[in-house]
Amino acid sequence: MERIGDGLLRFGKLKREQIEQIVSTQDTGDARLFGELAVGLDFMTIGDLIYYLRDTQQSEHDVV
Repeated sequence: MERIGDGLLRFGKLKREQIEQIVSTQDTGDARLFGELAVGLDFMTIGDLIYYLRDTQQSEHDVV
């Protein structure tokens, strides 16, 4: 399973530097989930996140 940061990078929604900042924020003790931080830091919209998550979920169900 692909990590969310890698998927959002592949979709062109995040840059590598943004992913590193999110991970660094988590490493310093921020307990928010990756997507929550991406939206909270204004790196992407909640709509972008929902679209990515739905697309990923649908793709996983298509593989049978």
